[in-house]
Amino acid sequence: KNMLGPVQLSSNELTEQLAAIPNWKLQTIDIPNNAHAKGSELVRKYTFASFADAIQFMSKAATYIDQLNHHPKWENEWVNLIVHLTTHDLGYNISNLDITLAMYLDDLFTNKSSSL
Repeated sequence: KNMLGPVQLSSNELTEQLAAIPNWKLQTIDIPNNAHAKGSELVRKYTFASFADAIQFMSKAATYIDQLNHHPKWENEWVNLIVHLTTHDLGYNISNLDITLAMYLDDLFTNKSSSL
């Protein structure tokens, strides 16, 4: 488990890390229950060959996500899975845990034929 907790990335660190996960987009979001506050999230859409493949990917990722203790918001519709990553504990900003999870999901997706 992640015992250290999330660490917010500086803008330079974030720019550097985003280069390693080029399929993810950084976007500004409204913070829930706070009309005037903005946060950030990483978003990526994965497309699978079948609905079953999408569900299998989510199921496989769930074990690691629980170990990391950093849970994404994700939306599954048919063969598409849209993943949203942000760190609520840091005011809806991007942390090391978001980057770690994005990299894990990308690796799992890239190697899905052999690992699922």
